[in-house]
Amino acid sequence: MGSRERETSLALGEMGGLIEQMADVWREERLQQMLHRERIVKKGSAIRVVDQATLEGPLSLPKLFRRDRGEATPRFGPNGEIGIPVWREVRAEVDGERHFLPGTKDKDYVQFTRPGEKRVDFNNLPNRLIKKLTMQFSPDIDSAIRQTFHIRKAYSSGEEARQLKTIWRGISRAWGLILKRQVNKENLGQLAEETALALAEAGLPEAEKTAKVNIQTRLSKVFTRDSLGRLNPLVQRIRLRSAFLEAVGLEAFSILVHEKFSKIWAILMMERETTRQSLAAALESLDTMMGFTKRGASVFEGKQSKERETEGLEAAVYETVLLLNRARVAPFLQKSRAAAIALWGCREEKVEVNKKVIGEVAEVLLNPEFVSVKQLLKEKRFDEAKELVRQWVFDPLTDLIKKTEEVPDIADEETT
Repeated sequence: MGSRERETSLALGEMGGLIEQMADVWREERLQQMLHRERIVKKGSAIRVVDQATLEGPLSLPKLFRRDRGEATPRFGPNGEIGIPVWREVRAEVDGERHFLPGTKDKDYVQFTRPGEKRVDFNNLPNRLIKKLTMQFSPDIDSAIRQTFHIRKAYSSGEEARQLKTIWRGISRAWGLILKRQVNKENLGQLAEETALALAEAGLPEAEKTAKVNIQTRLSKVFTRDSLGRLNPLVQRIRLRSAFLEAVGLEAFSILVHEKFSKIWAILMMERETTRQSLAAALESLDTMMGFTKRGASVFEGKQSKERETEGLEAAVYETVLLLNRARVAPFLQKSRAAAIALWGCREEKVEVNKKVIGEVAEVLLNPEFVSVKQLLKEKRFDEAKELVRQWVFDPLTDLIKKTEEVPDIADEETT
């Protein structure tokens, strides 16, 4: 124990009623130290790994936010699905003093190293926490937003937060009883039973995180006799201090998870809104050109086309296709891709890919006999072009945008 911690311990013993205040001060100091180390210095103790299947599969998909240099960032698949990065704790197997990942060889895993961090031998690991990067997929952007929101909520006011609150309550109670010398042979069994019951109600005995398991074990042993059958205040304090430090680490982890998923949530919300705005801009362009809700170009109002007007219309359609092609995620991808094909057609080498994206409508839009809007304009078949746009572009995308507006704001759920 360092001098600062000794001073804190002595102060706690002397101040009686101020025990919880001093504990909160020390807890805050330790918490800020851990957060600073994780956020700034980047020299945390966890070994971060990924298996080859994830590396060559989900992590090979494009990032939603390309400027994010980290690997743990949202990605999107070819059919608009969203991959959310999640770190899972991995238990190493132990053979004597050797720690290793079960059933693996070095080539089965890749380590993500921080600046200055050394690579490890997966067959002879140091005794440190191991975290494995996985990707959880959602079928569309709204599902991914909900998933991210609920993870954030779990660490701020949900199950994770509730367990952490129970842990701190148990530590504070035990600390006060021990330092006030209110633990004796007569009440030892009752205190142990009460502590075990409180931890059980919070679900700590079934917890999977190493920190929670350690806390549950050490708190459960605070009100037990030592190996010689004695009531040993020093051993009690050591066990309690160990549980305290684990709890601070758990709280720091909760804060970092909340921050991380707040960032992911922001990326998803930005993707959703920019996609909606791109589709809305495409609809506005088509409406201005063809006149679905207002007066359009003269050729779509039954008048004779002017010289080079067709070329200008074709250029406007092409710019609209570029707006539609910005959609990367479901539920926007399928209808925007179908709309782009209806407007401009599909290159032969992209037919098979687009069949998977647009689904059943591929039978019509990817049929060799289908005539795109681009071709209809070349042939000056303006009425047919307008009707085709209404059927395959304007009406479907207008409905889609209206439906996405009806999705409740997830942030409002936090207050309900």
